[in-house]
Amino acid sequence: MKSAIKTASQVVIANSFSAVTSAALILLLPKLVSEYQFGLWQLYVFYTSFIGFFHLGLQDGMILRYAGQDYDALDRPLMKSQLLFLNMLQLVGLVALSLIVWLTVSEPGKTLVLIGFMAQMVIFLPYSHLQYLLQATCRFKEFSWSLLLEKAVFLVLVVLALLLGARDFALFLLADLCAKLVALAYACATCREVLLARTVPFPEMLREGFRNISVGLILLGANLAGILVVGVVRFCIEMEWGVVVFGQVGLAFNVCSFVLLLFSSVAQFLFPMLRHLESDRVSSIYVLLNIPLTLLLLSTLLLYQPLYAVMCWWLPNYAEPLRYLMFLLPLIVFQGKSSVLINTYLKVLRKERVMLAANIGGVIFAILVATFSVFVFHELMWAVISASVAAGALTVFAELLIARRAESVSQPALLAPVVVEIILTVAFIVTNIILDGLVAFIAYAALCLLAAWLFRGQVRAALATRHKIS
Repeated sequence: MKSAIKTASQVVIANSFSAVTSAALILLLPKLVSEYQFGLWQLYVFYTSFIGFFHLGLQDGMILRYAGQDYDALDRPLMKSQLLFLNMLQLVGLVALSLIVWLTVSEPGKTLVLIGFMAQMVIFLPYSHLQYLLQATCRFKEFSWSLLLEKAVFLVLVVLALLLGARDFALFLLADLCAKLVALAYACATCREVLLARTVPFPEMLREGFRNISVGLILLGANLAGILVVGVVRFCIEMEWGVVVFGQVGLAFNVCSFVLLLFSSVAQFLFPMLRHLESDRVSSIYVLLNIPLTLLLLSTLLLYQPLYAVMCWWLPNYAEPLRYLMFLLPLIVFQGKSSVLINTYLKVLRKERVMLAANIGGVIFAILVATFSVFVFHELMWAVISASVAAGALTVFAELLIARRAESVSQPALLAPVVVEIILTVAFIVTNIILDGLVAFIAYAALCLLAAWLFRGQVRAALATRHKIS
C-alpha cells in the first residue's frame, strides 16, 4: 500500500505541476498578447495533441504487451529497435505532412503553426516512446521527473520571454520545443541502457514493430476517436469562425483541460498496477471506484462560479467566451471518468474493441451535432454545447456496453453511477441558467451532498477496501 501511495504521489505531483503551468499560461498569455497571437497558440496546442497518433499504434502495442514488466528484464536490443522503427515511421509522416502543408496552406500564421507541429513531432515521438517505456515498467519516479523538467523549463522560458517584452507566438513555440528537447535529453539519459544496446537484425526489428502495431492499432483508433469526440467540434469552430474565435473558445476548453490533467495522473499509474490482476478482481475494483469517482468528478463543477468570477475580473476582454465555461465544465465529469476508469478497465481486460466501438459511436454523434450546430445553424453556443453532449453520450454509451457485457457484477451497481452523473450534470447547467451565482452554487452543492449521503455506503466501502488496488 505504501508503495502504491508513493507511486501515486509522484505522478500526481508531476501532473499537478503540469496543471499549474497550464493555469499560468491561461492567465498570462490572453492578458498580454493579442487575440490573434493567442489564437495561434491555441491552434498549435490543439494540433500537437494529435502528434502521439503518428506512431500508428506502435507505442500502444508496447505498453499493452510489456506493462508491468521489470525494466532490467527487458530485451534492450529489441526495445532499441522499436525506437529506430518509430524514426522510420516518423520520416514517412514528415514527408507526407510537408507535401500537404506546401500544397494546401497559404495563411502565414497557420503555416507557422504547422511547421511548429512538424518540429515538435521530431522531438516528441522519441520522447513519448521513452516515456511509454518508463510507464510500462513502472519507473514512475523517472517518468514524473521528465515531465516536471519539461514543464519547468517551458514555464521559465515563457515567463522570461514575456518579461523581455515578447508577444509573438513564434517565441512561445520555440520555448515549447526547447523544453521538450531538454526533457528528451533527460529521458535518453534515463533509458541509456536501451539506447546503448546493440541493434537486432532489420527483419526482426520489422517483425517486432508490426507485431506491436497489430496489437496497438485498435487501441490507437479508440484513443484517436475519443479525442475526436471533442476535437471535431473544435475543428469545425476554427473552420467556420477563424483563429481569433477559436482562441477565445479555446480558453474555456483549456480550463477544463488543466483540471483533467490532475485526474489523468491516476490513469497513468493505475493501468500497470492492475495489469496482472485477475479479471474478476479488476471488475470488483471497477465497481468499487465507480460511485466515489463519479461523485468526486461531479463535485469539481462547483469550481464554476469562483473560476468564472476570477477569470472575468482578470480577463475582461474574454468575458463573453467565458460564458461557455458553464457548458464545457461537464467535460471534466465525462472525460475524467473515461480516462481514469472506463478506458483503464477496458485496456486491462484487453477489450480494446469495445472501447473502439464506443468511441467511434461518439465520433459519429459528434460529427452530426457539430455539423448542424456550426454549418447549418451557425450557432457558436450550440457548437460548444455539442462538445459536452457528445462527450457525455460517449461516456454513457461506454458504461452501458460494459454493463451489458459484465458477467460477475450486478447491473444496478454499474447503472447507478450513470443515472447519477446524468441527473447532476443536467442539474448543474439548469441551476446556473435559472438562478443567480451564489444561489446556484448553494443549490448544486446541496445536490452533491445529497448524492454523497445516498451513496455513503459505497464511499465507505471504497475507503475501507482501498488496499485492493495496491
